[in-house]
Amino acid sequence: MSLARIPDEVLTIILDWSAFEKNQAAAAKVRKEKAILWTKLDRRLRNIAINHRPLWSTIHLQWSPEMVQLFLDRSRRRNLSVYLETRAVSSKNKALKQIAWTNFFTDEMANIVFLKANIDEAWENGKLARALARTPAPKLRHLELIYDHGRASPIDKPRLFNNQAPLLGRIELATDDACALKDFSSLQEVAMRVGPNNFRTTLERLSEATHIVTLTIKGTKGWRSSPVPAPPIDHKPFQLSCTSLAIQDINSLRSNYIVSNIQHQNLRHLAVHENMVPNTDQPTVPFLSVVSTFPRLSLPKDSHVKFTFYPTCFALEVQGFHYLTGWSDAELLSRITRDSIFESILNAIHAVWTTNDEKNIPVTHLTIVNKILPPHDKKTKTRPSTKAPPKKLAPSMDLDDLEGLLAYTFHVFDAVFMLKVEGYATPVVDVLVKINEESERGWEEHYLPELAYIQIGPTPGTTDEPYCSAESLSTLKTQREEVFRLPTMTRTP
Repeated sequence: MSLARIPDEVLTIILDWSAFEKNQAAAAKVRKEKAILWTKLDRRLRNIAINHRPLWSTIHLQWSPEMVQLFLDRSRRRNLSVYLETRAVSSKNKALKQIAWTNFFTDEMANIVFLKANIDEAWENGKLARALARTPAPKLRHLELIYDHGRASPIDKPRLFNNQAPLLGRIELATDDACALKDFSSLQEVAMRVGPNNFRTTLERLSEATHIVTLTIKGTKGWRSSPVPAPPIDHKPFQLSCTSLAIQDINSLRSNYIVSNIQHQNLRHLAVHENMVPNTDQPTVPFLSVVSTFPRLSLPKDSHVKFTFYPTCFALEVQGFHYLTGWSDAELLSRITRDSIFESILNAIHAVWTTNDEKNIPVTHLTIVNKILPPHDKKTKTRPSTKAPPKKLAPSMDLDDLEGLLAYTFHVFDAVFMLKVEGYATPVVDVLVKINEESERGWEEHYLPELAYIQIGPTPGTTDEPYCSAESLSTLKTQREEVFRLPTMTRTP
């Protein structure tokens, strides 16, 4: 079918899809080139393209001033989606570009519904910052802003849009300031970056915004030093009213500080992804926030628990709570041994068991995901290496550590009747066929005595095939033949 026979309504849909580009690095170039191309094909397409306002309503400020003005005119300045990526801009005529961007935000903020701006330290400018801080945004619904000062803030009172953005529903903010959000009454989804300059103040600002439903708190990349702030004498817990809270890329002491200082009445989902650091009082012992925070959570009753084991990472999951701790910084953990990490993970597993036991919620469904693999055979070098010494690595767990952790897990969660195993299953099955020497029942028994169903399969969302040795499977099948289930997808040697 020729373009001449395609209805105008269908062509407008084609126009929109042709200018869409998932890759943000290429989006600015693709949008500009495709929009201009449609105006050069024939007279009919030119008229349709020029009058199709959504084709021109997405503007990248790194374009030339003439191109920005062309898109502004053809969009009729309605419902603009605006992007600014300073890393993609040449520093030539830098001052003029900063002035142009400042004037654009001052003049067009009232027409912007979506704004994504990454203004790094090299491009910071006081007038540009004040334009974002003081210009009302009556139509703005979505904001993503990275503004790295690297020094004192160029605005006197950290705020956005003069606190006038009545339709703003979602915000992702990465800045050294702690901007007030309480006046944005429609705001429900918030992602904030915190660092040494705004950690406590940001938490206080967030506690004032009682309308937030979903909150994500992210740590500044590379933030290691600076102590956790001591609470003042008149300190009260933060009144975060969100129902979903995610903590990401923050060390375990700070994530513990956050969770310990919030009210949990409304919280329905909590995700903590932290970086393991030494305990303040015991520098040879790693600190895992889950040990102290999990018992305090008011989570829905759930009999399902999931544990995931990596060489340098441990995760657990129950309904409403996802926890992950990683230890990859060898310098930061220089005084911590593999044994102390092992003990800390045991304590985390114990915290889950004791909490469920005290609440009279027996765990009946257990999932084990194992990503710890056997060491690969390495050929011995006959000549000394001339390369620089390898970088010191953080302690990592091996299969012996995994066996100890699994034995303890299977011992305390002895009410489990359904077990799912994902990933490398051989070591998990090998523990199941052993006698539980810690059993208090007075006779020899295997781990998980109530087990009624076993499923070995791949990790959801991956293409990895589950793996378990034929010998281990045969032994397990012999012992528990009446309850054993094994999908045909399982690969054996």
